[in-house]
Amino acid sequence: MSIPERQYGCPVEVTMEALGGKWKATILWWLRRSAKRPSQLKQLIPRISQKVLTTQLQELEADGLIDRQTYRKTPPRVEYSLWSKRCHSPDDTCARAHETDPARCRFS
Repeated sequence: MSIPERQYGCPVEVTMEALGGKWKATILWWLRRSAKRPSQLKQLIPRISQKVLTTQLQELEADGLIDRQTYRKTPPRVEYSLWSKRCHSPDDTCARAHETDPARCRFS
């Protein structure tokens, strides 16, 4: 069974869907200046549960709003940062998503 593609009436609908989670705007706020590890975000946002933090980070990454960097160290380390470190506009994010997986870009 395939999921039908969502049609948007205006850019505000796209933005509201991407930032619709309770904590997404807060996560983006803390990532605005530097990359953070999930444990750092958990300390900065103490009322968020670990499960919700993980889910919202995954959704923000899937939407192309943040990047996930994995470091091959012992123990492994993961950091999240805003997409703006590599891209300059949502169009760049969409183009990058199209390069890797055209079905992933929901902003076209």
